[in-house]
Amino acid sequence: MRRLRLALVVLLAAAIVPARAADPPADGGPWVVRAKFEDERSLALLMRRAAPWRVDVAAREVLIEVANGMEWRMMEREGFVVTLDAPLTRAFRNPPAKAAGQIAGIPGYACYRTVEETYAAAEALVAAHPGIVEWIDIGDSWRKTQNLPNG
Repeated sequence: MRRLRLALVVLLAAAIVPARAADPPADGGPWVVRAKFEDERSLALLMRRAAPWRVDVAAREVLIEVANGMEWRMMEREGFVVTLDAPLTRAFRNPPAKAAGQIAGIPGYACYRTVEETYAAAEALVAAHPGIVEWIDIGDSWRKTQNLPNG
């Protein structure tokens, strides 16, 4: 009977003491993580700070980029259970290289032009068809006029 009581006490203590959160990896980030959230309020808190890659409301989990250990700990303090998604972190840190024979486009995505290639194509259209195409600068964005960072 005494052993049964001791086993019950140990089980109850384990249930009451929260599991220790995983430390962020030692490499300093950035990482792709899965973060469990409790309710819509906590999800809204996270979404005000960063844009998740994916939100699974049924599983109460978000997939999100975390820049460093400070952000990781901040998410934990806000109530999120944070775990590293190692395969997505590796893919995020090692973007695709240009495909064999690819001479233009975004590495790994040859069907998309780079910004520079897009501008060059637009300038070529203006040069080739000056009677029907013109380049018009309509001014800076509001963000740029306020000296705000992109994003």
